[in-house]
Amino acid sequence: MDGRKKQARKATDKCATEPGRETVVEVIRATSGDQSDGSAGNADSGSGKAGEDRKEHGEHLRQYKHDWYIADKLAHPEKYKESYNRRRGRIIDYVRGWKKLNPEKIQEYNRRKLDKEKESRKIVSLVKAKELEENKDEIDRNRKENSKVIKRRYYANNKEKVKIGNRAWRLKNPDKTRAIILRYQHKKKSCPVNDLTADEERFIFDIYGNKCYYCGEKSDLTLDHIQAISKNGIHSMTNIVPACRSCNSKKGNKPPKIPVQPLLKFDCVPFKKG
Repeated sequence: MDGRKKQARKATDKCATEPGRETVVEVIRATSGDQSDGSAGNADSGSGKAGEDRKEHGEHLRQYKHDWYIADKLAHPEKYKESYNRRRGRIIDYVRGWKKLNPEKIQEYNRRKLDKEKESRKIVSLVKAKELEENKDEIDRNRKENSKVIKRRYYANNKEKVKIGNRAWRLKNPDKTRAIILRYQHKKKSCPVNDLTADEERFIFDIYGNKCYYCGEKSDLTLDHIQAISKNGIHSMTNIVPACRSCNSKKGNKPPKIPVQPLLKFDCVPFKKG
């Protein structure tokens, strides 16, 4: 055994003179030093532990060879690449044969790999969800700003096309157009709640039988705010009843002359914005 140590020492001293082998020499010397320490301890332990000494020495030797291989591979990658290219066919055949003989091990490896990937994806999704939650306001603000910028740029480059499209949509959807105009007008008047849509407007007319709430007239119907917008009323389903143009004009911004039962909140089912 001492002869092998001397040969390894001579080999490392010879490698020290070659350029690019410093890392290899350091690893070998460090490992061989650990090995010599372990060998000295084994010699003092007595003959009763000869089996354990041989086992420990074998572990040191395997670790020594592994460290030397890794260090030499890092120092001379082209040599190992050339060696692999020469033996590539045999390596591929060996791997394929081993896989055929050990399908259970392959399945177990794939299962562990899949579990690891799932756990990794789960952690990434949790981190992303936390980041989104922490920066939700900023993300929403940036999204709205980007959307406005994109719309302005598109309108600037396609003015005529946008105008023609808007005109066609207004002719096709007169109810929604009227609802949008009313919301815009009440927004200019600083209405505290301004969310009435065309679908909600049709729902109100259906609930009250498509007739004036005050006189029962079925023609020329309009929307009447129970509490006028000028009196801090809201433009919403709970503050509107159908009224003919005559009754609406007579009422003005005054309270109704007859008791009015507006729609309750639970009657105002959610509608799509019109």
